[in-house]
Amino acid sequence: MAGCIVRLARWLCCALLAWIGLALPAHAAQDLVQQRSYLEDPGGALSITDIQRAQGWQSFTGPLPLRNKGTPFWVRLQVQPPPAGDWVVRVQPGLLQDIQVFQRTAHGAWEVQRLGSSHAYQARERVELAFSVLLHSPPGEAATVFVRVRSDSAIAHFKVISAQDSQEFDIRTHVLVGLYTGFSVVVMCISLLGWRVTGQRLWLLNAGFDFTTFVMVGLQMGLFAKYLLPASQGVLDQAIFYANSIHFALACLLFREMLRLFHVPAWCTWAYTACIGLLPVQLLLIGLGHGAKAMALNNLGMLCISLWGGVVVWFVSIEDRTLRVLFKTFGICLVAYLLWWLLPAIVPVTIPSTLSLYPTLPSNFFTMLMTLAIIARHTQLEFQRQTALEQQKHATDLALHYEKQRHAETSSFLGMVLHELKNPLSLLRVATQHLQRDPQAPAEDRAARLAKMQRAVDNIDAILERCVAVDHLEQGALTVQARTEDLAALLAECAEQAPQAERIRLALQPGARAHVDGVLLRLMVRNLLDNALRYGDQNAPVTLQLEASATTARITVRNAPGRGGWPDPGQLFQKYYRAPGALFCSGTGLGLYWVAQVARLMHATVRHVPDPHHVVFELCLNP
Repeated sequence: MAGCIVRLARWLCCALLAWIGLALPAHAAQDLVQQRSYLEDPGGALSITDIQRAQGWQSFTGPLPLRNKGTPFWVRLQVQPPPAGDWVVRVQPGLLQDIQVFQRTAHGAWEVQRLGSSHAYQARERVELAFSVLLHSPPGEAATVFVRVRSDSAIAHFKVISAQDSQEFDIRTHVLVGLYTGFSVVVMCISLLGWRVTGQRLWLLNAGFDFTTFVMVGLQMGLFAKYLLPASQGVLDQAIFYANSIHFALACLLFREMLRLFHVPAWCTWAYTACIGLLPVQLLLIGLGHGAKAMALNNLGMLCISLWGGVVVWFVSIEDRTLRVLFKTFGICLVAYLLWWLLPAIVPVTIPSTLSLYPTLPSNFFTMLMTLAIIARHTQLEFQRQTALEQQKHATDLALHYEKQRHAETSSFLGMVLHELKNPLSLLRVATQHLQRDPQAPAEDRAARLAKMQRAVDNIDAILERCVAVDHLEQGALTVQARTEDLAALLAECAEQAPQAERIRLALQPGARAHVDGVLLRLMVRNLLDNALRYGDQNAPVTLQLEASATTARITVRNAPGRGGWPDPGQLFQKYYRAPGALFCSGTGLGLYWVAQVARLMHATVRHVPDPHHVVFELCLNP
C-alpha cells in the first residue's frame, strides 16, 4: 500500500508541475492600454453620455478590486494607437455577470456590446472562454473605450491585446482547464474508490469536495457556458453563486472532519461548524437576488477560517512524521495563500498579480492534492495499525492455542505415564510382598520373582528413557554425528541385544555401508524391534531385513499382528498414539514418534508399508 501511495504522490506532483508550466505565459502580450481609471455608479443610472462628463475618475493598474459590492462600475481605457492587425478588448474573469463595452463607430456614435455570465454565450462576437470584443479603433489612431461592469464578484481586469495573443491565451486556457478538470475527476474517482474500499466517511467528503471543485471551475472558466449551455441567460451566474457557496461549506466540513481525525480539542472545530451554518443563509440570499451579499459572506467566512486555521494547526498533535509535515505544510500554505488573495476582496489594497483573477484555481488544486495525500497517509497508517492488531491477535490466539495444546499434552502425558508405571509398580509391590512374607521361599521361586521385578524395573526405565529422549529431541538438544557404519554388523548387534533375540530372523545383505549416526540408528532399530516383539504374535518370528543399492539402504522390520491387533496407519507416528488393543502392555506412545522425528534429522524416512498378513515398517537411508 505504501508503494501505491508513493507512486500516486509522484504522479500528482508531475501533474502539478505540468499545470504550473502551462499556466505560465509563453511571452508577455503587448497591452495597448495607456491609462485605466474607474468610477463607481452606486445608483446605476449613469449613461454613456453622463459618464463622459463625470468627474472623480480614479486611476488604477492591474486588476480592479470590486469587493463584492454588486454596484455598477465604469472603467475608462485610454488606448494608444494600435499597430496594423486585429486587436481585442479582453475582460476577465468569467465570473462577471453584466459587461457593456462602449466604442465609437466610424460615424462617431457609441456602439455597445454586451457580455457576461448572465448573457447567452452564443451571442458573443468572439468564441473564446474569456470575454472579448474586437477593438474598432483604426490603425494609428488613439481611442477611448468605456466598460460598464455590474457583478457580484470581487475582481475585474481589463486589457487591449492583439487577436493572435488572445487566441493563444484561449488555447492555453483550454489546455490548462482541461488538465485541471481532468485532475479533479481523477482525484474524485480515487476518493470514491477509497470510500468504497474503506467505508470511511472522510473519503466520501473528499470526493464531494472534488466534484464541486470540478463544477465550480467549469462555471468560472466558461466551459459550461461554451459547451453545455450556450443559449442560457441568467442561469449560469446564479449557478456560480450556488456552486461557490456549496463548495465552501463542503470545504469547511472536510477540514472539520480532518481535524477530528487527530483528536484536537473541541473548540478547534467551532469556526468550521459556524461557517457550515452559513450555507442556508447564503442560499437564501442568492434566492432573493442578493448574490453579492452571499459572495461577500463567503469571502468573509474564508478569511475567518484562514485566520482560525493558522492558529489551530499548532494544536494538532500527530505521531507520524510524514502525516505531521503534510498537515502542517498544507495548513500554513493554504492560510498564507488565502490571506494573500482574500484581503483585496475585503479592503481596498493593490493586487500584485493577475493570478488573483482566478484565485480558487491554485488553492483548490493544492487542497485536492494535499487532502488526498493526508487522507491516504492516514488510511495507510490505520491499515497498518489494524494489520498489526490482527497479527497481534493472531499471535495471541496461536499462543493461547499452543498453551492449551501443551496443557492438554502435559495432562495426557502425565496420565499416560502414571497409567503405564502403575503396572510395573504393582508387579514390584506384589513381588516384594511375597518375598517379605516368605523369606525362606525356594531359590527357584525367588529367582522367578526377582526376574519379574527386574523386568518391571526395565519397563519403568524404558518408559522414563523414552520420555527423556523425546524431550531432548523437542528441545533441539539432539545432534546428528554421522560416520561410515557397517549396516549389517550394526543390525546384527541390535538383534543380539533385543529382549527376545531368539524370535528375530535376520536377512541382511553383507557389505552394505552408510554414512549415518550409529548411536541414533541403533536406538531407532531397537524401537522398531521392541514394538514388533511386544505387540506382535508371540509365537511368530520377527524379521529384520537389510537391502542396499548404490543410492539407498532399506531396513525392514516385519511381524505378524498379535494381541494388539492392527495399528491405524494414519496415526502411527503421532505423539502418544497407542492402538486400542495394545493397552495390555506398558508403553508411552512415543517410540514411533521419536523414530520419525530422528529420521527427519538424519535426512532419512520411515514409513508403514501396507501388507495383508504382516505389520511392516521400512526405514530408508541414503548411503
